[in-house]
Amino acid sequence: MSKHRPTWIEINLDNVAHNVRKIKERVGEQVCLMATVKGDGYGHGSYEVASVALKNGAEKLAVAMVDEGVMLRRKGIKAPILILGVSPLEAVENIVEYDLMQAVCSIELAEAISKESVKQGKRMKVNIKVDSGMNRIGVRPAEVVSFTKQVRDLPHLEIEGVFTHFATSYYEKDFVEKQYQAFKEALASLEEAGLDIPYRHCSNSGAVVNFPHTYLDQVRPGSMLTSPVKAQFPDLQMDLRYCFCWKTKVAFLHDMKKGESLGYNLVYTADSDRRIAVLPVGWGDGLPADLSNQGEVLISGERCPIRGRICMDQTMVDVTEIKEINVGDEVVLLGSQKDQEISHLEWTTILGGYNNHIVVRCLVTNRVPRIFIYQGKEAGKRVPLRPEMNKEIVF
Repeated sequence: MSKHRPTWIEINLDNVAHNVRKIKERVGEQVCLMATVKGDGYGHGSYEVASVALKNGAEKLAVAMVDEGVMLRRKGIKAPILILGVSPLEAVENIVEYDLMQAVCSIELAEAISKESVKQGKRMKVNIKVDSGMNRIGVRPAEVVSFTKQVRDLPHLEIEGVFTHFATSYYEKDFVEKQYQAFKEALASLEEAGLDIPYRHCSNSGAVVNFPHTYLDQVRPGSMLTSPVKAQFPDLQMDLRYCFCWKTKVAFLHDMKKGESLGYNLVYTADSDRRIAVLPVGWGDGLPADLSNQGEVLISGERCPIRGRICMDQTMVDVTEIKEINVGDEVVLLGSQKDQEISHLEWTTILGGYNNHIVVRCLVTNRVPRIFIYQGKEAGKRVPLRPEMNKEIVF
């Protein structure tokens, strides 16, 4: 990386392509693949991940909010895009203008989309969201028939799908089955009422891996597009690849004497003479502060412990055991180097919580450039603080 601080993310879109193909192979040709690219593609670039996913088996996309869908449309994405979250009524004009499918669980939002669809002379598709037990957003199963009939009768609206979301599909079975049963009962009541809805979907990443019987007509993988998801059952393991590698370089080297302290609040004191490397990255870039005195980095393929408190802009690591080290040597914070790897799941163990390996990539700030690897070479670059250095990928 030239012209700016040597801290960057490498995103391997070839691995994204591999993962999407493996997911499509798992679910089969009869099941529609809706790639969820919310949260900037879980920190990997929503436009880039969406483009690669659509080229390798995905047929639709899902996002969390209107602005994410608008951005994809302005970038030239023409595939169907579902907004999973509740949108404000003020956003309805954009929903219709940019042909976005909205999840609906309130009649006020459905009525507003209908009214704007009439105004713009369009026929809009919506999806009914069912709350099967997560208690976040959605229509209760007992109310789904009456609600669906109200939406069906609104002018210029077409109900394209009905869906729910699992709360525990990454690590637990019983509650998944409870939710799935509630959703199936809701689907049965719709069928009995003569309400034919083309797409029924409930499988997020955890369910795609762990619960094949929940695929129905469509699946909505998100985090597994870019990262392995652990299967509960050995026979369901998938060949998925990480797509995210966070790198920096050694900025400064110095020696500490036994008994000297390091960094803020003196949380580390050397018990012997130590060699310290200073890295130009910190919590201001999204490196979790809770890795202080706990995490490790890779230098020359060897693990080096983080020492002291991670600063806003700098991090110190112990390199005493490395025989030869120089300013400018490459450092891997998250990812692989030689035969060693620091995985997102390793950070999860330190940070606590089963899904921190997902969210941490979304927390990397706009101070950190993203380099996109596509077809085996650097193909694009996003440098938020220096937009004149951006390079768009040609897909």
